[in-house]
Amino acid sequence: MADHQDELPAHRDLLQAVLREFFQVDDPALLQRIEPELEYLDLAAGELLFREHDIADDIYFVIGGRLRAIHHSSVGEGEVLGEIARGETVGELALITGDPRSATVVAVRDSVVVRMSRETFKGVMAERPDVGLAVMRTVVDRFRRSEHARQPPRKAITFCMLPVSDGIDIDGFAAEFAAMRRDYGGPVALLTHREFSAVFSPADQARASEPDSPVARWLESAEAGHAALILVADRDGTPWTQRCLEQADEIVIVVRAHDDPAVVDKV
Repeated sequence: MADHQDELPAHRDLLQAVLREFFQVDDPALLQRIEPELEYLDLAAGELLFREHDIADDIYFVIGGRLRAIHHSSVGEGEVLGEIARGETVGELALITGDPRSATVVAVRDSVVVRMSRETFKGVMAERPDVGLAVMRTVVDRFRRSEHARQPPRKAITFCMLPVSDGIDIDGFAAEFAAMRRDYGGPVALLTHREFSAVFSPADQARASEPDSPVARWLESAEAGHAALILVADRDGTPWTQRCLEQADEIVIVVRAHDDPAVVDKV
């Protein structure tokens, strides 16, 4: 887990929106006051945010990527409880009660979260008791819903279009997919190897898979500023293809109907 040194404008805008929803208040002065007390954190794919039974009382706001909550039984088997997507919170029950963590939370892919301590939350409650009560009602409501049913899978935000067959018009397919996703709601960004190679030097392209690379920040910004991000991978296992696969919530393998849908070994 690494500190997020340079928060992106799109991430900051999303954080402001998440804070307004969490506190159930539209008070710019209050949100600006607490923002310096918050901490941006990078999580690499597969990295733990916290473990079940950990003693901690921070809350985390997810502003990029995707997390997964897992409960381990007495025999050690893990049960997926649900996923936490961009714009959602995790750890709110411990924030209120101080109880140990009820699940292990891990990053499904490279993610960005913002941590708020219980001390910051207590300061808000002291300043605005009405806000504290609204938050507790929200937390109790979420907890009650989680008792009755497992969370459904969260809708994908970032898609990777992976062409497998030769001669496919992958750009045309991706453009049609983007148009349909745009009709579903919200702005859509479509990025291909052309944009990747035009923006970055060969040295930066080679570092595309590194979590702290300029490429990672570029894609984080594109994702944070849109309802959906569509990445068109190459046919071969290039650094761009690898980054697309690592960034995606869902991978769409594009193949001709009569071809073998096996992914090439290079990817």
